[in-house]
Amino acid sequence: MVVSSLEGYTLFKGITGVYFYSFESIITLSLSLFYLTKLIFMKIVRFKTVGGKSLVMISLLLMAPMHIYSSDTFTIQEKTRVHQQTVQLTGVVLDIQGFPLVGVNIMENATNGTITDIDGKFSIKVTPQSVLHVSYIGYVTQTVKVGNKKNISIVMEEDSNLNNS
Repeated sequence: MVVSSLEGYTLFKGITGVYFYSFESIITLSLSLFYLTKLIFMKIVRFKTVGGKSLVMISLLLMAPMHIYSSDTFTIQEKTRVHQQTVQLTGVVLDIQGFPLVGVNIMENATNGTITDIDGKFSIKVTPQSVLHVSYIGYVTQTVKVGNKKNISIVMEEDSNLNNS
């Protein structure tokens, strides 16, 4: 498939070519050597079909639209991806005496995380399969499986190893 044949199906068109970008489906590309070199330096590219008509692509490394010239040719083979339903998980993080902890890190992975507010409360979008890593300086890091929970309460214990030094 030649890029120029996709121009009617893209969201944005530039003067010198077509811009593609997205955050969802992963696509396998077969490209010219010039364009393949660009992709290697960018490390990863993702694609998505929007509304059944628009094919869009983004470089995750640069987090900016990539430019594809109409002279570059490629074939597209979309890998099926199971979309897991996300839920808004809310909760509170307390110390052993029941006082809220401010600024506790709640991380699902390297790119999805949050911190607790002044009342120890937090909110994060996760899937039922998610595992949260809850950490705070001076306290033992905890691992929490989300499952079907919509609201959780986490009690942090002081790290006894810090008192022995």
